[in-house]
Amino acid sequence: MPQLPPLILRRDAQINLPQIEGYTISPAVAASSSCLLLSYAILGLAPSVYVFASTTNLCFLASGFYREALTATDRHSSTLLVGQMAGGSLILVLMGASSFAYHRESVIGAPAHTLDILFGWLLVTHVFYVSFSVSLLAFVRFVLPDTLDKQGTRIMRMVLSFSLLIAVTILMTFYDTFYSNQLELYFVLGPAAAVFGAISRFILIWEDNAVQWQAVRIAIVEMVVALTAVFAAILAQGELLGRKLSHNTDPEAYDLFHGNWHFLLATVTSLLYSRASDAARIVQGTHIVCVCTLPYLDWIAEGLLFAYSLAVIILKEGSVEIRTCTIVLGVIASGFSVHGIVTAVAWYSGLTELGDPLTTPRSLPPAKGYDVLRARDSRRTFSCP
Repeated sequence: MPQLPPLILRRDAQINLPQIEGYTISPAVAASSSCLLLSYAILGLAPSVYVFASTTNLCFLASGFYREALTATDRHSSTLLVGQMAGGSLILVLMGASSFAYHRESVIGAPAHTLDILFGWLLVTHVFYVSFSVSLLAFVRFVLPDTLDKQGTRIMRMVLSFSLLIAVTILMTFYDTFYSNQLELYFVLGPAAAVFGAISRFILIWEDNAVQWQAVRIAIVEMVVALTAVFAAILAQGELLGRKLSHNTDPEAYDLFHGNWHFLLATVTSLLYSRASDAARIVQGTHIVCVCTLPYLDWIAEGLLFAYSLAVIILKEGSVEIRTCTIVLGVIASGFSVHGIVTAVAWYSGLTELGDPLTTPRSLPPAKGYDVLRARDSRRTFSCP
């Protein structure tokens, strides 16, 4: 029978678990990119100072509401992210709302500016926490004997949750200290989140008790795209790395690229939460999950995100004239509109129930036993995105 990865296989397990694909990333990309397109439309129809940097905060809000909507479904793996790991939707909304409040007026030192900075720290902290927790809990299941397996992971999850609460308390108590050293905070937690995100992502490359090399190639592609988008986001922020942008001396460039920092950060964060949710299925021993193939729409989403991220890097660091930057990025972003429309049609019209290759790359054989779980979990990619 298909086995869980040796890393976390319970040695006393004698059951057949449902074998499913990882969930599609296309709806997550469509949720944030739809707000990016709206922001470009508002910038073109009613241009004003900081309008783009303000409206792109809708990307955070859309990603947060999307993730929360998933937790209300029975069939999505986000329901397995428990404790503080389940707080991604709240963190995204807090980030988007506070940043929107600040960029609406853009007054340095205002209360909204303080909240914008603080929730940025909380976002990167929580992303690190989720990726680290999934990786560590997998390791705990591997090293503990069968008799301590369940209790050990429960205790470790509690320790991790308490650690996050303590970290948040410290961040807020010593705000001034962290404010003076926030670059170090981002450059420590950001790469660390990427490392553990990669570890949790590579949990999803096993099937039939062996590494699936096609799954490895897909994992590498996803990590390259994610890291490129993260790098582009850091550069686009305007103050962290690369060519410096000021909202006082170069407001148009600051508005455009800082707005793209919002979109890229929201999108990558949502994608990381999605893959962490898939890995959580394996860690908790409820399913066998392998991202061994990607639906066509996911490949298109990855390609669009990679092309857009590269364009942001080149245009921003190349000091290209701002009108040209806006046109080029707007044209590339228009591809997201086509992707989003097709994603919505595929999702709501039930194409996956027909086994259409547009959304369902393959059909896995049914697992024996676990009738209730099988009834609640579809093996189709888009049945619950």
